[in-house]
Amino acid sequence: MKTNKIFLHLGLFIITFITTTFAGAEWAAGQSSTYEFSVLVSKGLPYAISIMFFLSVHEFGHYFAAKYHKVETTLPYYIPFPPISGFLNFGTMGAVIKTKSAIRNNKAMFDIGAAGPIAGFIASLIILIYGFTHLPTVDYLLTIHPDYFDPKYGKGIISLKEIREKNFHPFLITSLREKGIEVGLLKLHIFRPFPHQKLLKLLSHSERSEESHIKLINVLDRSVTMSTMGGPIYVELRSALYDSPNHPLLADYIYGLGGRDIDVEQIIDVALKGEQIIKKNKVEKPVDYIGLRE
Repeated sequence: MKTNKIFLHLGLFIITFITTTFAGAEWAAGQSSTYEFSVLVSKGLPYAISIMFFLSVHEFGHYFAAKYHKVETTLPYYIPFPPISGFLNFGTMGAVIKTKSAIRNNKAMFDIGAAGPIAGFIASLIILIYGFTHLPTVDYLLTIHPDYFDPKYGKGIISLKEIREKNFHPFLITSLREKGIEVGLLKLHIFRPFPHQKLLKLLSHSERSEESHIKLINVLDRSVTMSTMGGPIYVELRSALYDSPNHPLLADYIYGLGGRDIDVEQIIDVALKGEQIIKKNKVEKPVDYIGLRE
C-alpha cells in the first residue's frame, strides 16, 4: 500500500477521533459549547474511545475476512463529522472499506459481509460489560437530579403509572383549556406501520370544511433520530404532511433524554410557546429540547 494512502487513513482516523471527542463532551454536558482540555479528556475521551473501538473492530472484521478469502481491499476510511446539536451529534458518520478485486463466490461474499457485524457485536458487548461494571457513584446522579433525595422529589411529575392508572391526559388537557389555551391531544398506539392516512384524515381537515382547522401540532418525542433533524414521530409526521395542502405548522420537543423527568409545567410551557408560534405563523425553532442541563 502506498505511503500517501496510509497517511490518508491515519489522518481520517485522527480527525474522527477528535470530532467524536467533542461529541462525547457535548453528550456528557447536555449542550454544545467550548470546552476546556480537562473536560474533553474526562468527558469526551470515554465516548470517543468506545465508538472508535467499535467502528474499528467492525471494519477490520470485514477487512480480515476479505484478506482470508484473498480479496484485495483498502484499510478503513473513517468519516469525521463535526457534532451538530439537535441534528447529528455523534461526531462521525461511520467508516467504510473498499474492495479492489472481485469477490469470487457467494461464500466469500457472505463471510466478508457477516464478519463486520459479528465483530462489532462482540466489541459492543465488551463496551456494555465495561459500562455496567464501572457505573458512576450516586454523586453523578445528583449532578443530573440534585434534589433526588428531597422528600418532595417527583411530586408533580408525570409518571407512566399515573398516565395508565389515573387517566392523566384528560386532566392535563382540561388544565390547559382552563388557562384559555385551545388544545387537544392525539396519542399514537402504533408506530410501525406509521398510520399516515389516519393522521391525515384527523389532522388535515374538519368534517364540515376543507379548510385546515388545526393551526399547529406540537410533537413530544422521547428520542432523537440518526442522520436527520428531530425525533422519530416528528420525522414521520412531517413526511406524512409534506404533500398535504394547507397543513398545520409542526414543532418538535424532545424530552426525557438521559432519563430526565418531564413535569406538568414543562408541557404547559410547550403549549404557551405554541400560542406564540401561531401568532407569528412561523416556527422559528422546529426542534427544541426539554430539560437539558444548562
